Amino acid sequence: MEKQNRMSHVLAIPIPAQGHINPMTQFSKRLASKELQVTIVIFSNKVLKHTRRLGSVQVVTIDFDGYEGKISLDDYLQQFRATVTRKLPELVAELSTSSGHPISCLLYDSHMPWVLETARQLGLIGASLFTQSCAVDTVYYNIQEMQQKKIPPEKLLVTFSRFPALAALEIADLPSFVQGMESESEYSSLLNQESSGKGVIVTWSQQLEVLAHRSVGCFMTHCGWNSTLEALSLGVPMVAMPQWTDQPTNAKYIADVWQVGVRVKANEKGIVTKEEVEGCIREVMEGERGNEIRRNSEKWMKLAQTAADEGGSSDKNITEFAAELARKFHHETWK
Repeated sequence: MEKQNRMSHVLAIPIPAQGHINPMTQFSKRLASKELQVTIVIFSNKVLKHTRRLGSVQVVTIDFDGYEGKISLDDYLQQFRATVTRKLPELVAELSTSSGHPISCLLYDSHMPWVLETARQLGLIGASLFTQSCAVDTVYYNIQEMQQKKIPPEKLLVTFSRFPALAALEIADLPSFVQGMESESEYSSLLNQESSGKGVIVTWSQQLEVLAHRSVGCFMTHCGWNSTLEALSLGVPMVAMPQWTDQPTNAKYIADVWQVGVRVKANEKGIVTKEEVEGCIREVMEGERGNEIRRNSEKWMKLAQTAADEGGSSDKNITEFAAELARKFHHETWK
């Protein structure tokens, strides 16, 4: 293929978890609409014999099992990093040849900062997609700053109250990793404890599905950022049931900042009862409170649609990003 017909080719690498794959896929589709070649990597033990397409995005697989709790999460993440680091160079070379469009950029989940090292080694552009909210990322950033300054964890809320961009957060509103800072290093004990609760979580999901089907127009969510954005863009009221990672902070914004839903409350045993969930559904669907939540949901829906539509702030930023990738690619090609 002649040089002038080549396109900038982006290889997108999400963490193998649904809440990270979905936003990476959606962002990849937006990039593909800007005249970029985009391939997304899916990690699975069911390797595709041939590449497939997900709309405008090409899909390839790397052989790697998902996390099932058979080993510690720390060991799993180490194995995942080793696998990605080992296989990425050969995948980049293979795709560059087979597609006719050389890989010019590695687009990786922000929870995989080590991919940047591989990008630099291969002489490629490295770009990070943040799959959690700005509020949560701000919390993480300031936690790192506090650790470097040796500020004790009990000063967390006092420190956060000084940042006007953040809502007034309580301990229960912080990401679970932050809530567990006094535990073992890297919060490993917290992660292991919450991962072991998997069975209690797939039970709550089934219960919520049954309840949600009884209430037309109500969006039941565990408050992952992807599902929260989806609900905002649809303009439907939410019942937030946070469990771990960024979900408590997302629930705080759903209920108290944007006021587009309510947050369930656990009882003294830490269990959310059927009656509590049903009461929350009634609150977002009935009476003046329900009317207010629906009005706010419609307002945020319009704001989200305006940002994503052609010429909106989100669309402009994606266009500029795609144009910069294309500019750098053509500059390198014609040097």
